[in-house]
Amino acid sequence: MFNVLIVDDEPGALTSLKYMIDWEELGYAISGEAGNGRQALQQLYQGNFDLVITDIRMPGMSGLELIQAIRERSDMPVIVMSGYEDFEYVRSCLKAGVKDYLLKPVDQHQLSAQLTKIKEELQQKRRTAKQLYQSMPILRDQTLKRLVRGALHDADILEQLHSLGIAAEETAGLYTLIAEMDFMDQSDAFRTDAELETTRFAVRNVMEEVLLPYGYVFEESPNRFGVVLPARTMGSEEAVRKLAERVKDSVSTYVKTSVTIGVGDYAPRLQDAAVSFRMADRRLEMKFLFGGQIISAEQFRTGQRTDNSEQEAKLLIDAVKSKDGEMLAIVIDQQKSRFISAQAPKTSVQAFIFEVLAGLFQLIRELEGPYQHIFNNRSGDFQLILDFRTLDQGLDYLRQKCLEVIRYLKQLKMSSSSKTVETVKNLIKENYPKNINLKTIAEEIHMNPTYLGQMFKSAMNMSFNDYLMGVRLERAKFLVLNTDKRIYEIATEVGFRQLDTFYKKFKEYAGKSAGELRAEAENAQKKS
Repeated sequence: MFNVLIVDDEPGALTSLKYMIDWEELGYAISGEAGNGRQALQQLYQGNFDLVITDIRMPGMSGLELIQAIRERSDMPVIVMSGYEDFEYVRSCLKAGVKDYLLKPVDQHQLSAQLTKIKEELQQKRRTAKQLYQSMPILRDQTLKRLVRGALHDADILEQLHSLGIAAEETAGLYTLIAEMDFMDQSDAFRTDAELETTRFAVRNVMEEVLLPYGYVFEESPNRFGVVLPARTMGSEEAVRKLAERVKDSVSTYVKTSVTIGVGDYAPRLQDAAVSFRMADRRLEMKFLFGGQIISAEQFRTGQRTDNSEQEAKLLIDAVKSKDGEMLAIVIDQQKSRFISAQAPKTSVQAFIFEVLAGLFQLIRELEGPYQHIFNNRSGDFQLILDFRTLDQGLDYLRQKCLEVIRYLKQLKMSSSSKTVETVKNLIKENYPKNINLKTIAEEIHMNPTYLGQMFKSAMNMSFNDYLMGVRLERAKFLVLNTDKRIYEIATEVGFRQLDTFYKKFKEYAGKSAGELRAEAENAQKKS
């Protein structure tokens, strides 16, 4: 059983939720009730809960404040229920990583489906915890992750690090890195989820070998690894950059894939690790301009911002958010006047453009939309910004990019994930004999491969590669049973480029080889 805490300031809503569904049959027990966020937080500190279901508007402490407090300590799943269909509420909840936003009155079928999905995730998490989380490497990962997120209390930092064999001194200082794996957008159609996981494992192993004498690697997310480098082992920012280059080159050489690395600023104390890590993350967000290399302070030293550049950039981003082309033109013209009045150097204009582009990129990422067709380092955006000769050229480029994002936001609002998944399935059905993969399909429908893969897996409960493999193998099985074609002809016809791969995958799929399956069918037909 998984323990549930339900939070609502309306007693009737709590009662209704308790008796709406058979919690025990779904694998849950309602182990706590609270009338506001503060009461809920107190119970979370004292009890052992696996899931929180909360209202948004409550006295004392709101649901959003409760979620923020939970996220500071754990990734516990949260379901929000509210009588308010407000975009800002939904957006804030999505940013906080809630599992679902349900409108009151809550639909019992929708709630049951979400609870079933969460139970599967919690069960998998328990199995993983039982197998792995007792080991030292996992504990080290968790502690380092908490360190760079600022979640370790000052009094506990040194004690926890030392208990895990991490040499550290409170005032010794450190650097941080984030390495993002680019192969996640380049997966071959024949690579299963297990094979992709093997590649991730290989990337980490190579990183640890290179960094072993200098620092510590931990998993930040499925496609990112964080690095903590004590300053005593490095000495200077230049040494950190050279080490990052070694990591990148080694991964390319031995794993045959690429990573982009964001470099954080020097943190003079352990307690400053979170500041350094946020800067590394911020720089990695500029991957769409600098992709495929090392991104550190060096790229920005020549582009010092004006004191108000961040606030001025926000005005432009707000105009894009509102999808207001006229307001966009006004804000850009006002910014042009400010640059002229201040006699701003070219480097300040470039820094302003970079600030706006980073904000636009983050805007699309927050909406969980694909972005590569707009922010693509291969398109030469970075070089265009460096090479423009006049203020008008730079601002004209920025205006066009903003208008492009506005058009895309309008399209994104109208898009339907279910329609997209059906399109992908139809394309697979039409093209499965060809050398297709997630990347080629994504390019055809103008979407980001990683985002498309996540959407497809969420809808189909299997990865794109596994679905494609199933289509090919089901067609192969039909041809084996209903035609006289040779096995190697069937393998080629359904899209396999290597015969040994076909034999292996077919036997896994059908439980016997193609020849055995055909022989059994022929014998059965003779007997009948």
